[in-house]
Amino acid sequence: IGIRRLDSKGKVIGQYLFVGLLTASAYHSSPREIPVLRRKVLKIFERAGMPPNSHDGKALFNVLETFPRDELFQSSEEHLFLTSLGIMNLQQRPRVALFVRRDEYERFISCLVYFPRALFSTDLRRRVYDILEEAFAGKVGAHYSQLGEMPLARFHIIVRTKPGQVPLYDADEIEARLADAARTWSDHLQQILVNAHGEEEGSMLYLRYRRAFRSDYRERFGAENPRSWMLRFHTQ
Repeated sequence: IGIRRLDSKGKVIGQYLFVGLLTASAYHSSPREIPVLRRKVLKIFERAGMPPNSHDGKALFNVLETFPRDELFQSSEEHLFLTSLGIMNLQQRPRVALFVRRDEYERFISCLVYFPRALFSTDLRRRVYDILEEAFAGKVGAHYSQLGEMPLARFHIIVRTKPGQVPLYDADEIEARLADAARTWSDHLQQILVNAHGEEEGSMLYLRYRRAFRSDYRERFGAENPRSWMLRFHTQ
């Protein structure tokens, strides 16, 4: 915890530092039992205008209670408010989503990445790491996975960065890249055919050929490669 020292004109002239580790109870206790977190939670509920006992209120509190505990402590109320509501929306419309928090001193970027649980795999996790490391010019320093009963899996990834060397980034563009990385070979094939031939004909071609390519072929070639072959076969 850092407390800045100010002179009579409000200029920072120093800082008091309190360094230590949180005890296990800080990670396992409800946010309502920890004063600094309880105040944050109450302010978020006030801003959201949700009664705690309402259906939406209970959903919001579940998001906050299962939020990575270090993120609860370190996030601003503004960031926590926007992120928690964004996560609530995912429960109604599951999709790939990214929430980014940039460290004030640019030592790291904290990323919460959500995927439909059925897509979770070691290979996907590696592709996510590559995308985030490239986007933030850093290296993954820590990562945590949460696979519960919800339809979404959560990756919490800390990308270590160098102060002053974090590139400009577009979180929406990174999210789109993550969504593309989560798509299967068949998903790509369907999209390519629909783009080339329209929704109706493209969907018919996809249903006809989606099982026509063996797994070893899919591992070696991208989904765009068989398109011309299928079209020649289709016109014969």
